[in-house]
Amino acid sequence: MKKIMLIFFVLLLCACHKKNENNYRVKTIIEENTNTIIAINYPITNIKKLNKKIQKYIDDTYNKFLKQYNEITFLNKKHELNIDYTYYSLDNEYISITLFKHISSSDKELILNEIVNYNYDINKKSLITFEEIVTSNEKLQIKDLIKNLLFEKYGNIIDLNKISNINYDNLKFGINSTSVSIYFESSEISNKYSDIMQIDIPLSHFSKLKDLIIEKKEIQLSIKPTINYIDISKPMIALTFDDGPSIYTEEILETLNTYHSNATFFVLGNKIEAHSGTIIKMYQYGNEIGNHSYNHRSLTKLSLEEQREQIEKTQDIIKKYTGFTPIYLRPTYGSVNSKLRNNTNLDIVLWNVDTKDWKYKDVNTIVNNTLRDVKDGSIVLMHDTHKRTSEAIKILIPKLIENGYQLVTVSELKEAQKIKNKIDETR
Repeated sequence: MKKIMLIFFVLLLCACHKKNENNYRVKTIIEENTNTIIAINYPITNIKKLNKKIQKYIDDTYNKFLKQYNEITFLNKKHELNIDYTYYSLDNEYISITLFKHISSSDKELILNEIVNYNYDINKKSLITFEEIVTSNEKLQIKDLIKNLLFEKYGNIIDLNKISNINYDNLKFGINSTSVSIYFESSEISNKYSDIMQIDIPLSHFSKLKDLIIEKKEIQLSIKPTINYIDISKPMIALTFDDGPSIYTEEILETLNTYHSNATFFVLGNKIEAHSGTIIKMYQYGNEIGNHSYNHRSLTKLSLEEQREQIEKTQDIIKKYTGFTPIYLRPTYGSVNSKLRNNTNLDIVLWNVDTKDWKYKDVNTIVNNTLRDVKDGSIVLMHDTHKRTSEAIKILIPKLIENGYQLVTVSELKEAQKIKNKIDETR
């Protein structure tokens, strides 16, 4: 009986990082319809009042987008809605959330960007405006600084007439640990630029903010090996999970661990910090982590620079929390072309069994879809963003094991296939 032993070096964080200190989670909506593609990620905080405002914006945007584009037949054209976010919690005084909305069409004829800010004063229990963080003595200085930074960064694409009409008392802004970010939708100050404009002013320029104590905790890593034993004489399957981590991922990890099984998780970079303890446990248990972009933009529609940013930002944040650098990319929507292949050194991994857990809400349907289609060497597509998927694998995994399958990572599957091929060549 031939066996291979695969060793994964597992990086554990100190106990203080096993829980999400920011006290928020990320909610995800990812859909592909006939005429539309939707990828929405937004934070859910522990403040109901704030969540209600954010949820209303998300619901209104989602419904308006579908009504506008999903009911019309476009020839060979899809429209994409993407909403991403930044989240900062500052010294238990402020929560600062910025939502970035991007709408585009497959032929790039339509591009729309929008920014929405929610800067919440925890003590006052209310949202604050830019005017409230600037003293009367600072107003003129800050106004001049904004103009100078805009011209320094964007130069001659700035429209002088539009700059003079800006309402400096009610700017769109976000507060982070080092600066106040000021955002402009391009149409506000330029006719030659289609993206969101951003400048950053150090906190030291704001007397109301400069005393914020931002405690930076370094991630402390220690190495512990996890050993997975694979019997290449037995059939094997690679379960893969896209779009996480989410609030359901940890339950999936525990189910896998209960049955001494592993999987590959293709994660979104913008969700890792909110679920840092989960990503650590994912690796600690001997699972594999792959790259699924930063915020689920349709990669094949992006420029080379935008593709690299989506991939590299996710690589960096995975490495930050685990020390591990992924070698696999699962392209969003399973869409890949030569442009994307040539623009990354990661191996692109698709699938040959789709459980359709994104479509069917019935647990038994998901289980039966999988059992019907799997065979030795299958790569199975699932999503760890659904409760139904977590429930389905509690039934599916023991049935697959009972049918003689080992549940392994993509790397383990590929390595075992190489060894099998070499053995076959020698016969």
